[in-house]
Amino acid sequence: MDQLVIELRRLLVPDAVSASMVEMALPDRGMDDATALSVAYLGLYDLVAEALSVEEAVALRRSIEDAEGPLRFQLHEQRSDIELLERAARMDDRESETTEGWMLPKLRAEILRYRERIEALTRALEETG
Repeated sequence: MDQLVIELRRLLVPDAVSASMVEMALPDRGMDDATALSVAYLGLYDLVAEALSVEEAVALRRSIEDAEGPLRFQLHEQRSDIELLERAARMDDRESETTEGWMLPKLRAEILRYRERIEALTRALEETG
């Protein structure tokens, strides 16, 4: 990824930097932020493609293709991490449901039985004592 950024800077930012601002008017057709960002990126890529010579475009394409593998791997790793977090959250929810729905009532019932036994034993001791 760093190599791609360096390559883009080398190709797009000459020693004598000239900057221009481009204003984009996006159609307001209920477009969400992700779609608007995608449209803006496509416009930026189009501007970059128009500014490059054939050799520069080929070099840029190679750099992008070289970066594609590591980026896909990173995306796969991020998805795996997200899936693990989601699975852990589901397991935590199930554990909470199990605790609240089954364990706590069972423990409360056992506590009541033990209290009844303690009271019965206390009464038996008082009667004999």
